Formats: sequence, structure tokens, C-alpha cells
Amino acid sequence: MPDPKPAKEPLSKTPSWIMLGFVIGCIVALTVKRDLDAREKNAAAAAAAAAATAKPLATQIEAAPQPKPAPTHLSLSDMEAIFQRWQNKAVWRHELTEVAYWNPTTNLYSEFVEVVRSGDDLYFRSIPHLTRPLLEEDVDPAIPIRFTELEETRAARRAPYIIQPH
Repeated sequence: MPDPKPAKEPLSKTPSWIMLGFVIGCIVALTVKRDLDAREKNAAAAAAAAAATAKPLATQIEAAPQPKPAPTHLSLSDMEAIFQRWQNKAVWRHELTEVAYWNPTTNLYSEFVEVVRSGDDLYFRSIPHLTRPLLEEDVDPAIPIRFTELEETRAARRAPYIIQPH
């Protein structure tokens, strides 16, 4: 007797789904690439049109705004030299004084420095503002440095001019 035919097992559908996903992915990738290529062409055409209507490069360079010059500050060696020249007018307290240097950029005494004395050595440190009042007595407007005085010294000097009520 002939052997009965073995029963056929149904084929798996997994390879079909994988192939379908691959085909859909390829279609999406081609569409995105085509869209990106079109955008690049439009951007290149817009840049070419802008370049055609723009001024020549030499004109653009001339019209470019000039950068502002950086504010100039005195160098440490300049500060030391100026201070050495005029240090006899310094008012010291606990080996410390404050000075204001002339800034030619701003035309003001706007470079504020604290000077610390340790023996014969001087140490300079920039500060944002003075904490002592500027010396008003015997001031030469031609010198590039202004010294400060102590509040107590100023108050004692002004005391004879203050009218006391009786």
C-alpha cells in the first residue's frame, strides 16, 4: 500500500512581513532624500540670487562697522613709575593707600588702585571704586594720579570751618 502523503505544514509569514518592512523603509528613505535634495537646491538658488543682487565684496568690507577699540588701561610698570614719582603725597594707613590714575580714554581719573607697602616693596591691586575720599588739598591738575585721604583727616581739617550752634 502506498504511503500516505505527509501533511504539509503551513509556511511561516514572518519572512513576508520582514520583506514588506524593508520595502516600506526603502520608499520612505528615497522620499526623504528627494525632499532634502530639493531643499538644498532651493537654498543654493536663493544664495545665488542674493549674491547676484548683493554689493561687491570690496563695498561690503568698507561698509562693515569698525570694532570699538578696547579700553586702554595703564600697565603695571606705568603705574609703578607714576606712583614712584608722586609717592610723597600718599596718605598711608596700616601700610595701605588708594589712588586714582588718569585714563586718557575716558578723560577721567577712573583707574582705581589699592597700593600695599611692605618694607620697600609696593604691591598694586585694581579695585572697582575708592573707599576713601580723594585728597582735595594741594592738588596739581597736571599730574596723572590722585591720592586719597582718611575720613578722620578730612573731618579734622574741616572742623574749624564748621559753625557749631550754641
